[in-house]
Amino acid sequence: MRVTSALTDEHGRRLPLRDGLFGVNGRHRLTEDGRIVVPDGSGGFFARNPRTVAGTTRDGKILLATVDGRSTGSVGTTMDETAALAQALGMRDAVNLDGGGSTAMSVRGALVNRPSGTSERAVGDALVYVDAPYRPRHD
Repeated sequence: MRVTSALTDEHGRRLPLRDGLFGVNGRHRLTEDGRIVVPDGSGGFFARNPRTVAGTTRDGKILLATVDGRSTGSVGTTMDETAALAQALGMRDAVNLDGGGSTAMSVRGALVNRPSGTSERAVGDALVYVDAPYRPRHD
């Protein structure tokens, strides 16, 4: 059996695979070219929740942000508020990542936010940034 896969962008256009190509998966784009583009929606997902956001600035810098929630000290943000925050932080293109009880950020090994619940949640995926030069593997 031969297994194949194809990588596509948010418009369904196929992207060629190459060294140095990285992607991030999220649910709902927040900003595109600096404009807020959150789709209309209702229900729990669009309500106030802890959030994790990734985006890029006009000059190509990567920004990551978390919003705490579900506590008396922080109630989280709606999708619209999250998009406004991304825009205010200068994220030209931003996406909402996994959130809720999975929202946690660690910098140099130290937790820098307050995850909802009683402790950090074990998750099956994570966005990890390592400040080191990229060295493609040549197997």
